Amino acid sequence: MLQSTWNHDEEAVAAGIEVSHLANASVLKYNDENSLRCVIRLAYYNAMNEYTIIDEMPTGKGYADLVFIPRPCSDKPAMVVELKYGGGLNASEIC
Repeated sequence: MLQSTWNHDEEAVAAGIEVSHLANASVLKYNDENSLRCVIRLAYYNAMNEYTIIDEMPTGKGYADLVFIPRPCSDKPAMVVELKYGGGLNASEIC
């Protein structure tokens, strides 16, 4: 998952998240935000070697769902995961 994320391989990342989601989310809470956050943490379990992971990090206008802050001496990029329901973004809307 991490390598696919760092390589900007959105199809591999989406497939990995889907596998984790199907394997770990309850049918009753499938689209629940907390359930999705747990699925992301499981999918990126090995990220703990490279990152400090913060849930619900305060931002200027709310909270970022998950923030991956590189550990000291890491050359990896920071990552922010914001969970949204419905709609979606296209690549031109992502900064």
